[in-house]
Amino acid sequence: SRTLLHIDDDSLFRRAIRRVFEAAGWNVVEAEHGGIGVKSALNEAPHAILLDIRMPVQDGFQTLRALKASADTRGIPVIMCSSLGSKEDIGFCLDAGAVGYLVKTQAYPEEMRSYVERLLAA
Repeated sequence: SRTLLHIDDDSLFRRAIRRVFEAAGWNVVEAEHGGIGVKSALNEAPHAILLDIRMPVQDGFQTLRALKASADTRGIPVIMCSSLGSKEDIGFCLDAGAVGYLVKTQAYPEEMRSYVERLLAA
């Protein structure tokens, strides 16, 4: 089964994503901020990472840079998933190595799962 690492400080959103991905056969590992997320990426070697931007301790921008700077995690596809939806935020993340970007308010968890699966299949 495939493993998703979901890094987000919103526990209700993490629960919704977990439910949808697990129903589709995924294993879901959660982290509530980027510092824990980077360690989890190293330990779990997930097939994909769903990463929020606005989080305490280590935000998504810092986390994305850390993931892409490490040879051990550089190849893991990172999909940003944030309430921030400006062209600047999206462009920055894609330029920094994210393979996709979801705006939380514009997609249901089921649509997010489909998007992640389409990106991985491409």
